[in-house]
Amino acid sequence: MTTGVFIGRFQPFHKGHLTVIQKMQKENDKIIIILGTPTNLKTTNRNNPFTTDERRKMLEIMLNKYCKIPRKIIVIKDYQVHSLWLKNIRKKIPRNSIIYSGNRLVRELFRNNGLRVRSVPHIINIHATKIRKLISEGKYVKNYLPDEINGIINKIDIASRLICIK
Repeated sequence: MTTGVFIGRFQPFHKGHLTVIQKMQKENDKIIIILGTPTNLKTTNRNNPFTTDERRKMLEIMLNKYCKIPRKIIVIKDYQVHSLWLKNIRKKIPRNSIIYSGNRLVRELFRNNGLRVRSVPHIINIHATKIRKLISEGKYVKNYLPDEINGIINKIDIASRLICIK
């Protein structure tokens, strides 16, 4: 049995993330989502405007709809020291895990520590940074996000939050 581990901030969850999860289902028996950079309303910023609870809700909705294999979400706090962050994650995932990441440093850290790693290709023009920028400018982002995520973003009025936070 293999476990696919997808590490990300999901700020917000977008169609590129969904594509990766669909690929992971074909290659693994179980999926673990590592949700990084825990935030609450007091600690949100322009790069991390969604709280941990909001992102967990996005992930749960999408996993319940699109993921047909066992899955779970684990929130991991950030560490300034890579080895501590890596050690914390390794304690929470099976040894036979395959790490999926679009981040070169993350892939190197896990590969250098004996885990199998798969690169996540960035889907053309779908990047959370770009999506957050468009939202803050009041521009159209519906094409980048699954419908369920558009609904959540509209409900919490993230555009107003992005205007207010520094």
